[in-house]
Amino acid sequence: TDESLGDDLDRGAANEIEGNNQCEPGEDPIDWRGFRKLFGKDKGAMEEFIASYLKKTPLEFGRLREGLKSGDASKVQRVAHRCKGLNMNFGIQVLVDPMEKIEAAATSGKYSEGKRILAEAEKTFATVEMVLEKQLEKK
Repeated sequence: TDESLGDDLDRGAANEIEGNNQCEPGEDPIDWRGFRKLFGKDKGAMEEFIASYLKKTPLEFGRLREGLKSGDASKVQRVAHRCKGLNMNFGIQVLVDPMEKIEAAATSGKYSEGKRILAEAEKTFATVEMVLEKQLEKK
């Protein structure tokens, strides 16, 4: 029901998350207020966004990896900035800071540092992915 979406978002999935270095065990990596603000009780729109986000984020990480490998600062800055904004708007704060750091690393030519941060961001994304997939399962 529409009411259960709001209830689910209030509770989040924190009790099911363990072992991510970007969030404390049991801490939800998503601030569900961003989702509530944007989607309200429109579960269909939220599910569409989640499916798109889960499909496109690994592609964006691939673009970052390519840019870091080839030393393309402009590409890395552009993609990291886009990822930072998307995650910020939807309350996925645990990926905002890494994207800022990758953007800064590219600006200063520290590509190996950017690669290291991206590897950590990918681990964090795996946790976010798990939480979002659990949200999709709550039909």
